[in-house]
Amino acid sequence: QNKGYEASEKADLHELVTNIATEAVDGPSTITLTAAGTNPDKVTITSDLDSVGTVVGLSPSNHLGANSATTITVGSDYCISVQNTHSGTKPWHMSVSGPSQTLAAGDCP
Repeated sequence: QNKGYEASEKADLHELVTNIATEAVDGPSTITLTAAGTNPDKVTITSDLDSVGTVVGLSPSNHLGANSATTITVGSDYCISVQNTHSGTKPWHMSVSGPSQTLAAGDCP
């Protein structure tokens, strides 16, 4: 019943992780995620070397989930989650450790 909503969460997670990796290319020390707006969130990804960054518009009714990293030390593990506001939809999270990415149901641990 909620597979379409959860598929949008997963797609947003992949877009966020891709843009975080792109922001890391220039070798910053930290990357910051700033969410603004209300369902869907617009997440601005900046770094200590790039104050303008990239804006990622999440899918309709999606927002950053509980325990999502908002400041990432480049080279360290992190987790972000996306939650859809539709009733009965569970959040999904992506844990990133080096080149490894793990997608799983639920909020970040």
